[in-house]
Amino acid sequence: MKTTTRAATLALATLLANLALPGLGAGTAQAGVHYRCETSARGDCPPPPAPPAPPAPPAPPASPAPPAPFHERHASIAPSAPPAPPALPSMPRPPAPPAPPAVALPEVPAQAHAACAGKPDGTRVTHVLRQGETLTGVCERVTGQAEPLFRLRHYRRED
Repeated sequence: MKTTTRAATLALATLLANLALPGLGAGTAQAGVHYRCETSARGDCPPPPAPPAPPAPPAPPASPAPPAPFHERHASIAPSAPPAPPALPSMPRPPAPPAPPAVALPEVPAQAHAACAGKPDGTRVTHVLRQGETLTGVCERVTGQAEPLFRLRHYRRED
């Protein structure tokens, strides 16, 4: 029975070696794992050694670097930047506009108010003060007054 056990152990060791190393290539698979069992003190063979670890797969090839941008590849033929335009001269501030002439409006004469007597509200009246100076306004009724009063809307004086 010792012979049968030894033969079975040897067959098992050979089978395990061939199963554990299928992808290592033809040279390694042909070399195989050799295991020889000598009779031990009890008559049984020790277990076969563990198969070696498979080698790491090769690293994938590095991808090529992307091409440089066009302006970097052709920097020697690129036109140079145009010169900066000259600075604009500073403009002087415009002078302040002149103050409007001080025109004192004349008092509305009693004749302008009298021109509105008996006229309806909103009637337009022009009163001439002197040649080249006129008052234009409308007649309006004021609370508490019996007759409408002249309300100045436009004053004109020709110099």
